[in-house]
Parts: sequence; structure tokens; C-alpha cells
Amino acid sequence: FNINRHNVSGVQLAGTVNLSGGDVRGFQVAGLVNALKGSMKGWQLAGVFNAVNSNASGVQMAGVSNLVKGGFTGVQVAGVFNYASGGQGSLQLAGVANISRNNVDCFQVAPLYNQSKTVDRLQFSSGLNLTDTLNGVQIGLINGSKVHRGLQVGLINLSDTIAGKSIGLFSLSKRGGYYAMEASGSALFPANLHLHS
Repeated sequence: FNINRHNVSGVQLAGTVNLSGGDVRGFQVAGLVNALKGSMKGWQLAGVFNAVNSNASGVQMAGVSNLVKGGFTGVQVAGVFNYASGGQGSLQLAGVANISRNNVDCFQVAPLYNQSKTVDRLQFSSGLNLTDTLNGVQIGLINGSKVHRGLQVGLINLSDTIAGKSIGLFSLSKRGGYYAMEASGSALFPANLHLHS
């Protein structure tokens, strides 16, 4: 264990756990966990988990999860899950899911789930992508946005208000889209129902 109740400037190393009661300006490297009450500018590298109780800028890399309770600017890479409450200009790469509650201008890449308040860049997932405002690109099995001014590419694309483009098998919007329903039949397919948007 390496416990520092005050600010850390420089390097904090531990075989298992680094704890800081203040801010960190520099590097935290631990075999298991890095955690701090203050803000972070620099790098956190942990075998399991990194946590910042305030704002952070820099790089977080963990085998399982990264957590920033305040604003975040930089790169988060985790084997399972990344979370940031807010910030601007970030990249989140995870083995399962990314959540950025109030972040804008972000890139999110995860196989199952991405969520962000605003996407000005990219959300890429083989599962579900969600955002309140889409100005960039969503690529996934299911994409969802409240305000859609960008591009959605997926099997299912959902939006409340659309001013952008959607490419998919089902692209549905409450407002701003064009819809036409067509019913037809043939010898091969006796009943067909098509929804065009």
C-alpha cells in the first residue's frame, strides 16, 4: 500500500494500492487500484481499477474499470468499463461498455454499449449506442438519439427528432422523417408489408 493524505506531484508507485487524499499531478502506477479524492492531471495505470473523485485530464488505463466522478479530458482504456461524469474531448475504449454522462466531443468504442450526453465524433459498438444529441456518427446494431443531426448506421436506428441521415433495416423517427407503408403480395411471398422512410 502507498497512502498519501496530501497532494502528489511526480510518481506514486505501489505493488497493490495507491491512495491519495488530494490532487495528483504526475503518475500513479499500482498492481491493483489507484484512487484519489482530488483531481488528476497525468497518468493512472492499474491492474484492476482507477478512480478519481473530481476532474481528470490525461490517461487512465485499467484491466477492469476506470471511473471519473467529475469532468474528464483525455483517454480511458479498460478491459471492461469506463465512466466519466462529464468533460470535453475524450476517447473511451472498453471491452464491454462506456458511459460519459455529460461529455461532448467524444469518441466511444465498445463491443456492447456506449452512452454519452452529446456525440460530436463517433460511437462504435456491435450492440447499443445511446446519446441525447448526435452531431457525429453512430455505428452499431441499435442506435438511439433524441436529437439526430449526424449519421446513424445500424440494423435499428431510433431518434426523436431527425435532421441527419440514417442507414439501416429499420430507421424510425418521431419527427422530421418521411414514412410510407406499402402492402403487397406475390406467388412467392403471399403477404408483404414494407415501411419506407
